[in-house]
Amino acid sequence: MWACLSLLLPLCLLHGGRAESEGVGPRCQLPPAWNIGEVEPMKGTMGQVTVVALLQASCLFCLVQASRMDSLHQMMESQGLKNVAYMVINHQGEQAQLLHPMLAQRMSENITLYKQDQQQVDVWKTLGGQKDDFLIYDRCGRLTHHISLPYSIIGQGHVEGAIRDTYCNRICGDCTHESTETPEECKGKADVQPDADGTPAIEHNTGHGHHHDHRQVGGVSQRQEHFDLGQMQQAVLTQQMLQEAHRAPVRP
Repeated sequence: MWACLSLLLPLCLLHGGRAESEGVGPRCQLPPAWNIGEVEPMKGTMGQVTVVALLQASCLFCLVQASRMDSLHQMMESQGLKNVAYMVINHQGEQAQLLHPMLAQRMSENITLYKQDQQQVDVWKTLGGQKDDFLIYDRCGRLTHHISLPYSIIGQGHVEGAIRDTYCNRICGDCTHESTETPEECKGKADVQPDADGTPAIEHNTGHGHHHDHRQVGGVSQRQEHFDLGQMQQAVLTQQMLQEAHRAPVRP
C-alpha cells in the first residue's frame, strides 16, 4: 500500500487559509489538566522539556511523522539535549483507534504513545490542537511553542529549533526545575535553522488568548485542513491499513 504514499502525501498536506483559531490558553501558562485513563502524563514529565505530538493513525502523513519521531529523539540526544520527554497522542476517532497499532509500530519505546478513551474528554480539544500539531512545554510544564503544519514537519528545523529554544533558554522566566545557569550542552551551539529556503523562525504566541503559532501568508494564517481522499479511495486505504494493523505487534 505504501507505493501510493508519494501520491497521497500532497493531499495530506493540503491546507487552506483561515483565521487563527481560538486557543484555550496563552503561551507560558500551564495547559488545562488532561489525562489518559487514570494517567496524567504532564505530571509525570515535570522537570523535563516535554514534546507532545498530535498524530492521527488513519492519516498516512501522520504515520510518516510517527516514523520520524525516533530520529528526532536521537538527533536531540546526540546534541546533548537528553532531558526531554516525547509523547504522541492518537486521535480519539473510531478509525484512528482501530489503526492504533499502525502508529505504535512506527515508534520505539523511547516515544510514549497514548490511546485515548472514547468515553473521556478529547485531549486534542482540551489542548486546542489539531492533526500534526506539536506542543512544546518547559520543565515547569508551561507552553512555549505550538507549531502547526506546514511548519511542524519533522526535519524542516522548526520543531527541532523549538525544542532547543525551550531546553536552553528560560523562555517563561523562573522555574523551580531549571537552573539559572546555561546548560553546558547549550553553550556554543548555534540554533537549528529551518530549511535552506531561508524561511524565518515561527512567531511566538503573544498571549492574547490565542494558543497556536501560525505563519502569516498574505495577511491570513495558513492552517492545515482535514483532507478528504474520497469515499472509494478511503475505503480501499482503510481496508489495507486495517489488515496491516491486525498483523502489527500489539502495543498499549
